[in-house]
Amino acid sequence: WEHPPYDQGSMRSAYHVREYEVWKLGMLTGDVDIFLSHDWPRGITRHGDERRLLRTKRFLEEEVRNNALGNPYTAPLLDKLKPSYWFAAHLHTKFAAVYEHKDAGKCTKFLSLDKCLPNRDFLQAIHIETEGSASGEDVSSSIRYDPEWLAILRAAEPYRSLGRQAAMLPDPETFRAEVEKQREWVKQRMSEDADFNRIPHNFELTLPPYNPHERSAGQPEFHPSPQTLHLVNKLEIAMPHVGVNQPEQACEAENNPDEIDLDEEEEEEEGQTHDVLVPRDCCFRQLKCWQVNAGKDEKNEEEISLDD
Repeated sequence: WEHPPYDQGSMRSAYHVREYEVWKLGMLTGDVDIFLSHDWPRGITRHGDERRLLRTKRFLEEEVRNNALGNPYTAPLLDKLKPSYWFAAHLHTKFAAVYEHKDAGKCTKFLSLDKCLPNRDFLQAIHIETEGSASGEDVSSSIRYDPEWLAILRAAEPYRSLGRQAAMLPDPETFRAEVEKQREWVKQRMSEDADFNRIPHNFELTLPPYNPHERSAGQPEFHPSPQTLHLVNKLEIAMPHVGVNQPEQACEAENNPDEIDLDEEEEEEEGQTHDVLVPRDCCFRQLKCWQVNAGKDEKNEEEISLDD
């Protein structure tokens, strides 16, 4: 139900993390190189230099001490997917950590950077090896969708709710069987078209850039991303947030303690809390079986070498 033009309620809701999205990511079985999220996975501070973090962000001390800082619903994905790198933002500070997956003999290198302002640590360049780059192949013109992820998107489509209430999700065994069925569909399409999962080079502006000298006349007209249109057309699924009837009178947002103020201030204030981005209509019932390793590693250096 969240789609342009947004009111305050639908805008806040659209910025929340959905059980549906976390559930789909949890179905991945292959290797994950890079994971991107807005907020930090809960517990990640215990695997980095917490003392330095609290020297610059003193108001986070209580949340860090109670292991309440970060998103508890993306944290299980850290153990489930074991990505090589996890990049996040949200807290406007540079923080690095190394999370060891002792059961797998590998680690995840976490990095969050500061705001893009003078004299702030907002940029770090890294080099990530790929199968093609190791052999000298130019992979810049061959970005592709992961076939398993395409199958998951198709299998999950019947459970995507466009209303205010989340749809009931199937048990993992039932859904895994549907994913396997859709993998055969993707495999068939790839056998017919070698470029079926190739991501086209259609990166382009969908809206004019912000001009501080022009007065805003309200919300801009909605223009869907060419990338999203290409993907949903390939998979024969619906375009997100489009085609839903807009109610004449938008409902006021409920008072939800888990919501955050989307109007970010230039600087954080003492005592500011960082609520987790979670939806009010989801229970995350299937994530409870994933245990988060909250054990504290040895102190980690402030800067991590992501190239090692």
